[in-house]
Amino acid sequence: MALSAGNWEVEAVYEGDANFGASGVFEYIQVVTEPDSATVTTTAS
Repeated sequence: MALSAGNWEVEAVYEGDANFGASGVFEYIQVVTEPDSATVTTTAS
C-alpha cells in the first residue's frame, strides 16, 4: 500500500488542490502523517 499512498500523496498536491482546494492540502497532510489511512482518505477517487 506504500506505493499507492506515495502516488496518491503526490496527486493530492496537484489534483487534490484543484478539486478540493484547502481540503486537498488537508488530505495531503493526513497521508504524510498516517500512510495507512491513505487508502481510506483517498477522496480523490
